[in-house]
Amino acid sequence: MRTWIYSVLLVLYVLAGRWNVERLFGREYVDLDYLPLEAASFSPYEIRLLLVVALALAALLDRRHRSTSGPGYGGGVFIFVLSAFFLYLLAGICWAPVSSFALLKAREMIMVIIPSAVMYHVVTSPQGPAVRDRFWICLAALTGFLALIALGKAAYYGPERLAILGGGPNVFGRMMGLLCIGSLFFWRRNGNWLYVASSGISIILIILSGSRGGLVAIAAAVLTFFVVERIKMLRLAGIVLGACVVMGLVFSFTEVGSKAVQVYEKRVNQLLLKKRYTAGRTELYKRAWNLGRENPVVGAGLASFRGLRYGVYPHNIFLEVFCEAGVVGILLLLAVFWRFGLIYRARRKNADGATMAAFVLILASSQFSGDFYDSRALYLFMLMALVPKEPARSPAPI
Repeated sequence: MRTWIYSVLLVLYVLAGRWNVERLFGREYVDLDYLPLEAASFSPYEIRLLLVVALALAALLDRRHRSTSGPGYGGGVFIFVLSAFFLYLLAGICWAPVSSFALLKAREMIMVIIPSAVMYHVVTSPQGPAVRDRFWICLAALTGFLALIALGKAAYYGPERLAILGGGPNVFGRMMGLLCIGSLFFWRRNGNWLYVASSGISIILIILSGSRGGLVAIAAAVLTFFVVERIKMLRLAGIVLGACVVMGLVFSFTEVGSKAVQVYEKRVNQLLLKKRYTAGRTELYKRAWNLGRENPVVGAGLASFRGLRYGVYPHNIFLEVFCEAGVVGILLLLAVFWRFGLIYRARRKNADGATMAAFVLILASSQFSGDFYDSRALYLFMLMALVPKEPARSPAPI
């Protein structure tokens, strides 16, 4: 029961984001350029606060938890470096130009740190593998449910960017990327080719979201899955062929597929390739780079990009860290990835491909959209990767 509680709460935390019930009634703000402080504060209808509190209580009340000797393979050093990175970013509040925005971002950072600490609590215990497996069961079930809602919506609306429940299309594309990886996880476990069809449909939904970064991210993630799992060429050809057949049938004979083709034509061929349209990302990247160059060592301080009215956030995790935490922050972030890479190298023969693919998906997505909080799953998947893959058991039904 404890493993199910952890799994459900962690999945809800990853998927919920900043979602609140007000979005269902069209009351969420739309203009994200220069929000006033009150618009940037927390809504009482957001569920992320409850989820973070629930995760913290679950870990505190788990008195029977007994830590093992640790994740091994340099895992202790990895946790130390990750903690140093988090604490240094929080320290940026001391030299932040606008303390009110810095306090808001500090609160969001704490809501990243607490679930990460809970994940570490889980992965250093004997229940780590069970939580990992049940995490993927819950994630596949919930994202599959969201996919059904999206398919119903896509069938009745015009060829526009697809999103559901008042959320953004880029976030929806990231969720469908996780569905694709979850489908591959279960295909690898029991060989059921229906999961291949599910992965193909999830890619179609990513196309419907119009998220160009999402397409790049899912391509990198799927490639990572195949490499880590060391899929044989014949089997790899089979899954690629199966996914292509499903996608081809949908594109050719369904209204949803026709709309996906139209969205791809507009977003990729026309806007990106022909017009070089980046939705203002190029300008945001330049602003973040220039702000970082003005404060190269320690950065301009927490939430300085927003506080100085350069925009909401740079839409790139490395530029966000550089402009707000300087070279010191970048070096700490690179140290986190370096230690994580050493852990993977040490246990690459026993690594879980789905977890690594999810990590790559979030890392690639964070180069094009979102801020530090939107990349919260990045740290969860790194910590989950500390759990070695075990021999497949009978998978629980979805």
